Amino acid sequence: MWWPYKGKAEFERIVRNHLTNFIRDKFPGDAPSNSPDAPAQLQAQSTENLLAAYRDRIKEKYGKIMLLGETEAHELKRVFVELSINESYSRPTANDEWMGMWNSELRNRYAVIGARPGKDQESQRRIKPEDLLKRREPAVIAGAPGCGKTTLMRWLTLQVCDNDPKRIPIFVEMKGLNKESFNGADVRLESVLFDHAATELLKKPDTNEAGRERLQGEFARRLESGEIVALLDGLDEVRGWEKHFTHLYDSINRFVEDHGNNLLIISSRPFALRDRRFGKAEEMEIAPFNRDQIALFLDHYFGEDEGRKLLPKLMSPDLSDLVSVPTLIGAIVRRIRQSGKVETDRLKLYEGIVADLAARIDSQKNIERFRLDDHDGRLKLAFLTQLAFDRLFDDGVEQGKEAERVAFTTDFIEASARRFCRDAWEAFTLAADVKATPMVREVAENVWSFSHLTLQEYLAAKALAAHPDCESVLVRACFHPLLVEMETLPMALGMVRNHDRMYETLEQLPESLDHKLLRLRARGLASAKVKPQTLQKMLQRLDDFITSPKPEDTTYIYSVVRAFAQARGEA
Repeated sequence: MWWPYKGKAEFERIVRNHLTNFIRDKFPGDAPSNSPDAPAQLQAQSTENLLAAYRDRIKEKYGKIMLLGETEAHELKRVFVELSINESYSRPTANDEWMGMWNSELRNRYAVIGARPGKDQESQRRIKPEDLLKRREPAVIAGAPGCGKTTLMRWLTLQVCDNDPKRIPIFVEMKGLNKESFNGADVRLESVLFDHAATELLKKPDTNEAGRERLQGEFARRLESGEIVALLDGLDEVRGWEKHFTHLYDSINRFVEDHGNNLLIISSRPFALRDRRFGKAEEMEIAPFNRDQIALFLDHYFGEDEGRKLLPKLMSPDLSDLVSVPTLIGAIVRRIRQSGKVETDRLKLYEGIVADLAARIDSQKNIERFRLDDHDGRLKLAFLTQLAFDRLFDDGVEQGKEAERVAFTTDFIEASARRFCRDAWEAFTLAADVKATPMVREVAENVWSFSHLTLQEYLAAKALAAHPDCESVLVRACFHPLLVEMETLPMALGMVRNHDRMYETLEQLPESLDHKLLRLRARGLASAKVKPQTLQKMLQRLDDFITSPKPEDTTYIYSVVRAFAQARGEA
């Protein structure tokens, strides 16, 4: 077994030396004499009180959640909605690794070959969140940004605290770990877990070193008896640790081998898993919210009366990508409350959301105010728009590393701010203010991304439409396997000045086997207000495709029709 000291005798000696002072500090009225053998019942009582203090600390720290841009926290246990977890998750292949940035609903949209997504989803096996705690095998929970991975991991932690007194939950936000802890190949995950758990408790002023030693001994005992529940949240947030990540990966596998009777659950964005597998761990995926889950979430978070009023408004087709992830629901509800209605033009809707978020302080980042005089957020939003475009269309991103297009380092932000601003001080301050908004989140140490992919897609489209060389940039992007499938180009088609001219340009380009350009033009009809002649040509092309398909086109009929189905307004 793993033991935190050189030997059991040393551990017992240390406990005896510190026990008297520890119990006197915690229970003044019950302090024992200086006898080396303290009463067993007092030892048990002090240990249980120590563990109770630890559980209280965990519940205090992780028991509340806040939606994106909200200022009021809610009790997690009250607002939690049972997530759908697919047990039959399969990783994206190396050729389409960029799909790992999206949830299953978005991946299905771009899965142009094979059976209809609905049929595939019907056959997927589901597991309830609480059943994860009944397992003995480790699990890896994958999910796109904002899908509720961290909320799920916190909820599982609270479930152990409240309902399973025999087990000790250790919830670890991976980005909060010190990578130097994994500097050596022989690092033990169990040591890192204990240090993390002890740090949580030892922040209490009345917990002394004797308490740490008692907790360490209890941790070793529980580890030996299989009573530790380790929850590692955000593996993707330390994926850039290079050699340190390899040591972390190895330490996780050693933990599973040496202490497999304990439960280990890991959460991650799919792209971070890549070529790494964790022993016997079963890989699962959080599915997007469905209508019933959205309804429950609204009832729990905003109350049943308001929830019933909000639900029909949130079921707009233009909102489907956004309301399927919990984190953005708050931003949308706030827009509805302000105007009393849902904006039916998706570009105007996104414009309102980003303007709102860019002017807000993210209360979860412990920042009181912005430094620059930019109360309406226009300066920050203009900079974020340029940042979204520069990163998404970055020619320096290497092939096979497409996930980097949706992430940027602190250095990248500050360098971009220096190009954007007049002087160095303003640039540094603007970069700090941008990071303080709910628009971006830190996904690893000094690595950031937009809070939701749609926000970056919209802002990049806005910058593209205003680009002096818009047409050539858009045409080049049509031949990029990732960019042509994202929503940036279709949204840009709705923002350019001359929609019809851009459609004519795209029509002249050589079509690919899977009809990417036809699907792109069709998806553009969700935003672009084209002339009747252009629309008629698009409808004729669809008619020809369906009624007189070539044998090699039959596989793509469903995906092409689905692209046309996104059309709005007159289209």
